[in-house]
Amino acid sequence: MKKVFALGELLIDFMGTRRDVSLADCDMFIKKAGGAPPNALAALCRLGGVGYLSSRVGHDAFGNFLISECSKNNIDTSMVIKDPSRFTTCAFVSLTSSGQRDFIFQRGADAYIRYEDLSMDKVMDCNIFHFGAATGLLDSITYETYMKVLNLAIKNDRFIVYDPNFRHDFWKNSKGSNSADDFISKSRYMISKSHVVKASEEESMLISNEDSIEKAAQYFLELGTKIVLITCAEKGAYAVKKGYSELIPSIKIDCVDSTGAGDAFIGAFLYKLSCLYNTNDILKDDMLLKEFVSFSNKAGAICCTRLGAMEGMPTMEEIRY
Repeated sequence: MKKVFALGELLIDFMGTRRDVSLADCDMFIKKAGGAPPNALAALCRLGGVGYLSSRVGHDAFGNFLISECSKNNIDTSMVIKDPSRFTTCAFVSLTSSGQRDFIFQRGADAYIRYEDLSMDKVMDCNIFHFGAATGLLDSITYETYMKVLNLAIKNDRFIVYDPNFRHDFWKNSKGSNSADDFISKSRYMISKSHVVKASEEESMLISNEDSIEKAAQYFLELGTKIVLITCAEKGAYAVKKGYSELIPSIKIDCVDSTGAGDAFIGAFLYKLSCLYNTNDILKDDMLLKEFVSFSNKAGAICCTRLGAMEGMPTMEEIRY
């Protein structure tokens, strides 16, 4: 089985206990472990995969909690650093009746992930590199590390998966660094270097500047990626590669919390990839791709039936049921 490496934010999601109210009106919150990279690795590892995480948390109770939660999900946290001079990153989240999010983000230690934090023996033992951090492209020390790791993966012929995880509130500048234009430019570069790109409908059209997911997917292929996966909520996922395109349906569920759906999807896809003797087989086999996406759709849907992203990741038994 191939091993998967990811780096990026590891954070506390404070989930409002009252549904369909704004954050301003929430008076009670439940603490949950979160962050796109650890969520994806939790999905991978809960299914039986092997995942390594690089991140930074505060040297505090929240940081200890997050490392413990990752360990419970069998994520290797030996490259998660406890930073004594910074607080653990936090997000405050409220949910609508349909499971959609309203949130405030307070960034802390995760902005300071350093290349020197990495154990190169463990990193180079991984065949698949997942770039899925929501904060990964924001100007910071972490962004510099993100790019160094990308170059390392390219140089050593690793299989690269990219998930942009766009958040409007992170890219508020009208122009320049940390603007939407900056995100688009950086994402296009990431897409050009990736084997697989997974994006939402909104992300795909934002990055491509196209008016449909079909056009967006073709644009991504023209940039250089080999496979495009566009998640379409309850409709399933649109899978595209050269000579093949199909909207692959998901299962019907009652949505409680959509926070971890995309991470569950890509984590399940990473698991299926890691089971291949040769990861490049997915680039050649249309039916294999369809099988992987159908499996990933089910993982994302099941995650939506529970509150909290990381703890909502399904087991193999649940997906097979």
